[in-house]
Amino acid sequence: MSLKYLVGLGGLVFALVGCGNGGSDAHEAVCFDNTFYAEGAQIKIVYELSGSSSGKEAWSSTVTSVNATLDGVSGLVQRREEHTPEGLSTRHVFTSEKLLSAGVVARHGETRYNSVAPLLSSVVERYAPPFVDARAELRTGESATYPKQGERTAMGSAGGPVVTPFSDFVTVTFVGQESVSVPAGVYQACRYTTFTQSTGVSVTQWLHRGVVVRQESRGTVHALINGTFNGLPL
Repeated sequence: MSLKYLVGLGGLVFALVGCGNGGSDAHEAVCFDNTFYAEGAQIKIVYELSGSSSGKEAWSSTVTSVNATLDGVSGLVQRREEHTPEGLSTRHVFTSEKLLSAGVVARHGETRYNSVAPLLSSVVERYAPPFVDARAELRTGESATYPKQGERTAMGSAGGPVVTPFSDFVTVTFVGQESVSVPAGVYQACRYTTFTQSTGVSVTQWLHRGVVVRQESRGTVHALINGTFNGLPL
């Protein structure tokens, strides 16, 4: 993924989960909001970029169904996302996932494409088994490694689809809760670091109600300028 696109776990700005679990380590309401998985739920975000990249990036997410079916699995939440870095084309992402419990989500599939060349840029991933991100179960200072594997279908050089198996591991560390200041204001947030084995890339994110309000990765900082949930400020 380009540096100009916000990099999250699975390529998302909207984190799969977002709270440490247990005692005084974290409060679920700070890190994760189940209402973001309701049908019609809509989040709109604008980030300011600094460091090795500059400009702004707009991002939106809409839940289009809460009872979708994918590969025979029903009861999935389908989400449509759009990522638009300033001066670049829009990147579309469609996800199918299931909320297993508060803060624990299983992703079954994902489709990505660029608005300039939708067919040529299309990438479809199916996770087998589903990619479960259970960082909500982590206490402050704890880490966990999650397997991420399945099949990826993309357009080949000869013009036809090419299916490639993939296998990866994602390690997440819950650093703890802290106050973070961004252009949009000051937020109580849960800080996580994520390391992806295949790319060697480390990402630090501050999550408020499951939304990334600040991110640092590969010399680029994304900071929230403004954000709304169903038209109201986050």
